[in-house]
Amino acid sequence: MIDNAAYVKELIRQWAAGTLPEEGQAELQLARQLYGGEEWFRMEVDAFCELEGGRPDGKAVDWRPAFGRARSRELKGRRMASAGMAAALVGAAASLLLLVWWAGSMLPGRPQPVDLGDNCPVWASDGEIPGSEFACTVWWGDSTSITVDRTSRGRLGVIRNLEVWRYADGSLALLPRGNPMAADTAGTPAVRIATHPYQQCLVRLPDGTEVRLNASSVLEYPLWNLGRDTTFLRVGGEASVRAGEKENGQAAGRLIVETPNAQLHTAVGAYTVRAERSITRAVLLDGTAVMLGRWGDKRQELVYSGDAVTMKTVRMEPDGAAATAVDVTSVGEKEALGWTRMKRTYRNIPVREFVADMSRWYGFKVENMACVPEGPLITATVCYRAPLAEVYAQLYMADVFMVEKDGMVSFCGPQIDPRQPSLPVPMPDERGLLALGTEGQGCCGSRIN
Repeated sequence: MIDNAAYVKELIRQWAAGTLPEEGQAELQLARQLYGGEEWFRMEVDAFCELEGGRPDGKAVDWRPAFGRARSRELKGRRMASAGMAAALVGAAASLLLLVWWAGSMLPGRPQPVDLGDNCPVWASDGEIPGSEFACTVWWGDSTSITVDRTSRGRLGVIRNLEVWRYADGSLALLPRGNPMAADTAGTPAVRIATHPYQQCLVRLPDGTEVRLNASSVLEYPLWNLGRDTTFLRVGGEASVRAGEKENGQAAGRLIVETPNAQLHTAVGAYTVRAERSITRAVLLDGTAVMLGRWGDKRQELVYSGDAVTMKTVRMEPDGAAATAVDVTSVGEKEALGWTRMKRTYRNIPVREFVADMSRWYGFKVENMACVPEGPLITATVCYRAPLAEVYAQLYMADVFMVEKDGMVSFCGPQIDPRQPSLPVPMPDERGLLALGTEGQGCCGSRIN
């Protein structure tokens, strides 16, 4: 029976609940030897996720100690595997060096690092997400599009007077073809470049401007920009922007980036921007920039690296006019560009900010962001390859109440009393795996059918 995964998971659930008989314990030991370390850990996670029903007598099941022991075994197994791999690499390197000495030639390259499954590759744990993985969709008109994936190379298409190219480094370039004419933009006012969940894209525009889009973001490039000194863009979601620098001593043009409720003007500079329906937040990385309220009621300069400006559209005034609230703080470059890294490190950040970042990357919808509590803080490290369950686990450990059903996450339920035992966090039906980051701890809870 132990070759049946469902039967083994039932043994694990009984073990965690403290109801497994002696004969079942013997079977469980045999099953643990039958399945590999990573597969066994995932089976344990799946089993723990189905313990919301409690014991047959109705008493609650505290499965967290069992989960902690399972996680400890899994980490120990990975360390042993890494040590074994390191020893194998040392032995292989010694053999290769001996062969090189014997042949009198140079040993090319170096050993490839070990990839730790769902965790980030160890050789680039602090590096950026590789450009080779970039992907997006290029739209123009109502229905015409180019899908850009990891395998796309060379010239992908032509849109009026623009050629769309994807280079070997993963960047997407819009290159002009000859002299633009007014008729070239008829019926096609803008090219839209959109990313989906789990996607990022670096776009190089004809004037030299570079825009890196985060997941679930969009860049609009009007075709009438061609041949003009001022470049006008629209951004939704999250992006980093670097204004193009003119060659041969020519004066720099002006770059205007519009968001739903603000504009950013710069000639030479770089910044990150998060653009939502009623909130725009920019962090200056280099040069200078100016942020203007959409209705011209506010103006704020960004002068020093790390200047962070947030413009929020508040409720309408009695006369029908919208008001803009401005907040000015300071943010480090590493924090501002955290979403570009393979490992996203969060240290004492508000839950609402964590949820906003994760929902953009994973693509889950939040019913009402105003319901996400502002008080709890989260410290965690999340790999860009980690499953969604890890995010839910971090929220669970922060005692944040949430439910998930049909792709929609809601935080609008009753508040949690931190003095009471934590309630289980619902897991998604199709992504019920849990792979913890190096610093975070988490767990999983019930599913909603």
